[in-house]
Amino acid sequence: MAVIHVYQGQEITYMKPKKTLLSFISGLFKRPSKHSKNYYYYYLSRFKDYDEKEIYSYVNLLEDLPQKEVKKTSTNIDLLKGKNNQSITIKDIKNYYGKPSYVIRNKQAPFDVTVYVYRIYLGNYRTRFKLHFNKGKLALYNYSFSSLKKEDKDKIIKTISKKYLNLEELDVKNEYVLDAKNTMITFSERAGFSINYILNTPFFSEVNELLEEEKLIAQKLQEKRDKELYRKL
Repeated sequence: MAVIHVYQGQEITYMKPKKTLLSFISGLFKRPSKHSKNYYYYYLSRFKDYDEKEIYSYVNLLEDLPQKEVKKTSTNIDLLKGKNNQSITIKDIKNYYGKPSYVIRNKQAPFDVTVYVYRIYLGNYRTRFKLHFNKGKLALYNYSFSSLKKEDKDKIIKTISKKYLNLEELDVKNEYVLDAKNTMITFSERAGFSINYILNTPFFSEVNELLEEEKLIAQKLQEKRDKELYRKL
């Protein structure tokens, strides 16, 4: 898969050997004939073989949510003051934050995704700030910390709790924050510590539809195997 990186104003295209969610999803649409005996095996394998550890694994973010409890906040979760999250564009981000450290672009169907990556400080903490745009509009942003001491992590969590939950206790492993506009703050500890802001956009609805499709595929495959077992015994 060809991926374009923009570094210091120059675009660099190379073949990325590691699977990303986008190449994976794109592959789902290269489907075998429904009359092929490998039809359901093909679909299930496309999902089960996928193992992406990066924080922008949209599948992992969505699959984590049903396992967690929601903490509702009366405070709007906004990135740019006075700007609705769903209307934030790449131009808005460049005007506010300036030129990113680098850019990742993937124009493969069915999703058009651009990721802007900044290396910034939040207070005293160095973080990688990533903004994910679908068709030019912001869909997700997150802050990733590679090495935090426990007391520093606790301070960051307490700050979020103070801002959105009036210092109510927040269990980041088992809870997430939700505002009135259905913007979510979730937390990941797969690699370091990351805070993810998931916006209520069509992009995640489409990803969620793929997850539902996976469940149907798995169900049909199990039914097929059960029938095969019954026939051969």
